Amino acid sequence: MLHKLPKYLVWIGAFLFVAMFPVGELCAQNNLETLTNKDLFAYPPKSSLRATRWLHKADKFKAEGNVEKAVLYYTKAAEKGDARAQFVLSLCYNEGYGVSPDAERSMHWLSLSVKQEYALAQNFLGVVYTYHKENADYKKALAYYKKAALQGYSEAQYNVGWCYFNGYGVEADQEEAMRWIRKAAEQEYALALDAMWQGYYFGTKGLPRDYKQAADWMEKAIAKGEQMPQFYLATLYLEDKGVEADTVKALSLFTQSAEEGYMWSQNKLGGLYEVGIGVPADSAAAYAWYKKAAEQGLDGAQNNMGRCYLIGIGVEKNPKLAVEWYQRSSQNGNMYAMTNLAWCYMQGCGIEKNPEKAFSYYRKAADLHYAKAYFELGKCYLNGNGVEQNFAEAGICFHRAAGAGVKGAYETLGRFYECDSTGFHDYKEAFGWYKLAADSGSSYAIWRLGYFYYLGRVVEQDYNKAIEYFSKVSHTSKTALLNMGDCYRDMKVYDRALDCYREAYKRGKWRAACRMALMYEEGLGVPVDKEEAKRLLLSAVEAGDSYAQYLVGLRYIDGRMGKTDTALAIEYFSAAARQGQVNALYKLGDCYWNGKIVVRDYGKAYGYFLRAAREGHMFSCQKVGECYRLGLGIEQNDTLAFEWYMRAAEQNFRVAQKSVGDCYFNGCGVEQNDMLAFQWYLQSAERGFPAAQLVVGDCYREGRGVEKNEAEAMKWYDLAAKTGIVSARKKLAEMQGGNL
Repeated sequence: MLHKLPKYLVWIGAFLFVAMFPVGELCAQNNLETLTNKDLFAYPPKSSLRATRWLHKADKFKAEGNVEKAVLYYTKAAEKGDARAQFVLSLCYNEGYGVSPDAERSMHWLSLSVKQEYALAQNFLGVVYTYHKENADYKKALAYYKKAALQGYSEAQYNVGWCYFNGYGVEADQEEAMRWIRKAAEQEYALALDAMWQGYYFGTKGLPRDYKQAADWMEKAIAKGEQMPQFYLATLYLEDKGVEADTVKALSLFTQSAEEGYMWSQNKLGGLYEVGIGVPADSAAAYAWYKKAAEQGLDGAQNNMGRCYLIGIGVEKNPKLAVEWYQRSSQNGNMYAMTNLAWCYMQGCGIEKNPEKAFSYYRKAADLHYAKAYFELGKCYLNGNGVEQNFAEAGICFHRAAGAGVKGAYETLGRFYECDSTGFHDYKEAFGWYKLAADSGSSYAIWRLGYFYYLGRVVEQDYNKAIEYFSKVSHTSKTALLNMGDCYRDMKVYDRALDCYREAYKRGKWRAACRMALMYEEGLGVPVDKEEAKRLLLSAVEAGDSYAQYLVGLRYIDGRMGKTDTALAIEYFSAAARQGQVNALYKLGDCYWNGKIVVRDYGKAYGYFLRAAREGHMFSCQKVGECYRLGLGIEQNDTLAFEWYMRAAEQNFRVAQKSVGDCYFNGCGVEQNDMLAFQWYLQSAERGFPAAQLVVGDCYREGRGVEKNEAEAMKWYDLAAKTGIVSARKKLAEMQGGNL
């Protein structure tokens, strides 16, 4: 025996917002509260005049609230064989309307109505076979839906489409599903209308994306009193899709829907008033509409309320209330609010500062695949905020954010790979990410690309290319202007270099004073003026410029400050080093390395070299490699020696390139490889390093790592000999004399 059907099975359920396609929600037969005479008498079965009159009387009593008499006349008409009354009486017993709920009697009257092929009863029996836990039978359900649908009953047509769409009682067939749903829509059945416009709007369920057709179906659904299509049709008018752009029409639709209580339209109106689209900007109106939607529980509007209170949109700033709204929105699953709440915890804004809580909310938002949350998580791991510092996890998060299109992550990954302290130092990776960031408009990345070309770091040194990048950001970046001057100076275009330095100096870049001082000392583009050079340096020192401190230290060593004072020089180097000035760090390391003006201390030398090397200073990278190779100041380690040589070599430092070649040649810290050794020797030699030119000659002479070639060997020996290398001169003479 069938048990009583729960009332919710016969009630039209509200379908989900945006993504839910309505055919996924079976629309069951209307219950007594919503059953209209239009439906009831639309498919008239055979009936006596008396039964019809009783049915009308029952409807009248029902409308007046006289339950007992309504049921009485429904019963009379049903017993007289009226299929409509039998169906309604079935609903009465199912819902307990005027009678005690009785599933058996409900099914009795329903079966009698179905036997008379009454469409509404057939459809409802399909519902029974669809949803009943113990007696579900999709094939029977589809059969009854079809019987009603073939009589033209729109609700049944929709249900047939639903079966074909979901593969219930039949093989899934989207095309057939939409054919039936279109039939129902053409009769203006509400859920079918929604299925049509949503299918065309989203391009789903076998329908092509077609905004014009979507708009046509939306108009029909709106005429039936639907609010959701009002919202989407307004969006089409706003975005000029499928209909001619019309902000007035869009605003009218949004407003009409919002005033009827549709929360998504209320939230959208808030956004329009906030930024002034179609209406004059009105922060108070924006706040009011956001609030209406938020009070209905719309998480996006709750998040907007938090923003209003945080920055004062239409209401006085109140960080505490901002946090409350962010919390409410977060509890409703809004990933944007979770990220905003995390920010409040991280900054201690409106709530007690709590980095651990901040991290947990960033994690929750990231778990919902919010790309910006991954970016913020990466920062937490990078800096150890709210979680133990973990560079590997930071890199993973930054990559996820970048992969999802967070442009800020491009620049951050460039910094991540350029920095040594992360343990993932890789100039090639850094350059690639800076390129992406630069293409996305990052001024910092544009500057760094220029710097890579200036130094020849993983790219061929190219001053013109560097200038091209520096010039793009020189109007806002004093450092880029300074670097552009460096390019012109190295190109010996001294007048342009001085123009750049003077402009940077005028803007408050004290480092430019150092550059000009050097030009006055050497007479580059200006007459030699040592007093002006000293004045410029001291002005920069007084301003606290670390590079100026370094330069003054050098001049106390060689006497260009008017006297020699090595102790004072060390003081200036130390002051600059405390600010992280890499040249000063390198110089202090060199002082302790050679022991000329301070007591030799390889441990201190290694420490200074390492600090500078971690900032990418190529001379220091080479020196750290030397420390590891020789075991001076640190435990000997060929592998680490090779790694540090490589970092300097990647910056086109010819000495380091020779050292990398030696490592490959001898198999020190890396697997022995003559071919790679030769390639690095050749790079160094081509940059004019005499020791490498000698070795390249040896390789060609012996055929080691390269095919033997006497002419090439003699060419490279000759180049090395001209720099004064005696062994190169001797080997050249041997070859010229035929003594190989």
